[in-house]
Amino acid sequence: MDARDVDAADKQLRDRLSRRICMHNEAILKIDCALSELPRFEGYNHRDDYLIGSVLIADSVAQVELAHTDPNIGRIPLEDPSMYLVVPSVLDPSLAPEGKHTLWIEYFVPYQIAKAQGTGIKGTGWTEDLKNKVADRVLDKLSEYAPNVKHSIIARRVESPPELEERLGVLKGNYYHLDMTFDQMFFSVPCQNSPIIKRRLKDYILRERERTPAARFRECRDVIAPASFWAIAIQLLRDRRC
Repeated sequence: MDARDVDAADKQLRDRLSRRICMHNEAILKIDCALSELPRFEGYNHRDDYLIGSVLIADSVAQVELAHTDPNIGRIPLEDPSMYLVVPSVLDPSLAPEGKHTLWIEYFVPYQIAKAQGTGIKGTGWTEDLKNKVADRVLDKLSEYAPNVKHSIIARRVESPPELEERLGVLKGNYYHLDMTFDQMFFSVPCQNSPIIKRRLKDYILRERERTPAARFRECRDVIAPASFWAIAIQLLRDRRC
């Protein structure tokens, strides 16, 4: 999004968000693969229907901790990768030819690599060579759990954080948009004074006046996180505009 468009809509919005939101250096490296067969977790009582859900590869709590803290200081946690993966074609076979499958892997990495400022894509230190080396290591780790993965890859696409940022328009290549802290996930989505959320809430109130309170609340869960709904409703009452 062009910053000029944001400023035209609300001159204070960028400044207000920059002071309120918590967004460090953690970003996403995304790996998409076309597979000739399903990953088989042979040492873990594998069943194909288990892959309808998502899979977290994590050897220990300490490993998960490093997977999220290393990127904040610009370090890629490659020694023992932890990752999140989904095989969407298990649930929706139309995503791949018959007998074939799709796989995507989400791996947390730094947006700005330490000691690499001013190099690579957008000055972040990420290059074609680096992102593919990281993807190779991630797939090596996955193969420890599902040994058939590497030889079943027909094609793959790897996107570094700055490339995701460019394609999706997400801040620092993090398609969760912000650090996943409790307040940002529940109480300030995206911020309590957001004109967009206020407008959606006001439209919701006008549309649902005749419904019972319980029905209105159930419907609201699909519009705004309940805690954020409460905070914005209080703000609207203060503004005396609802």
